[in-house]
Amino acid sequence: MDELKKIIYDHDLGSDCDDAGALAILIKAHKAKRCKALAITCCIADKYSAPCTDAICQYFGVSDIPIGRNLENDKHSAPCYHDCTKVTCEKWYGDKPMPEHESNVKLLRRILAENGKKDITFITTGPLTTVFELFRSGADEISPKSGRELFAENVTEFVCGAGNFTGDRANREWNIRADSESAVEVINRPATPITFVGNNVGGCIFTGNKLPDCDERYPVRECYYLLWNYENCVRNSWDLVTVYYGIYGGGGFWDVAKGYDVTVNALGQTRFSEGGIHSYLYQSASSEVITAVLDEFMMP
Repeated sequence: MDELKKIIYDHDLGSDCDDAGALAILIKAHKAKRCKALAITCCIADKYSAPCTDAICQYFGVSDIPIGRNLENDKHSAPCYHDCTKVTCEKWYGDKPMPEHESNVKLLRRILAENGKKDITFITTGPLTTVFELFRSGADEISPKSGRELFAENVTEFVCGAGNFTGDRANREWNIRADSESAVEVINRPATPITFVGNNVGGCIFTGNKLPDCDERYPVRECYYLLWNYENCVRNSWDLVTVYYGIYGGGGFWDVAKGYDVTVNALGQTRFSEGGIHSYLYQSASSEVITAVLDEFMMP
């Protein structure tokens, strides 16, 4: 049997809910041994994001995925960053204390230093804050190498949910403009080629129709309901598309345009042109088919 695909996933669950659907896809794939999740990290500086991630793992009976918390950068710490997670955690943990989680950077440095082989797929579905902090980490007791060196030596595929690869080439997509400092460092000085999953392939897919019929304790269901004040569970599926592609590839749903140069500026504007090392996804199947597949994959 071939070695399982190794995944590290960094998300921004809290201000939006589709990260929860993406987490369900990853955790279920890990449990079914369709991939091996080495770590899950949360790029926002909010105390509920990592425990909510933990709650989803617990729901699926998964306890062997290390979870990290952003303790390095407080850019994303306003109350809006726990719109989907605070109440979910309060309901899940009740009177029990929420679990503690280690620093994103320490966790990732340890995982990468122990891996020692360029075979990891790194997936992001939020601002590039975690990767930026990892890149600028230096030698420590874990490794004499910088975070950028560890990333370059271990990550063979970087699947980045960011940008919008259609229409205006100077667009300002949120995952980039929310932390343009990090995006400039990570995208303009890449440690490995990046496959961009832009909003153009996920923003047009809406999933969550089946969640109202799920177990009311299902944390993913709760996250989706909270975003809409318990009115519905439908949300665009950008993060689900990104994680599904990172695990399973295009699957006949998306194709990859290769050989592009991608840069961003301090205003968060993204520009892309032919003649570089990066790639981006474009949709090759009907939205109805993709929606049906993703809806099924996010179910408990």
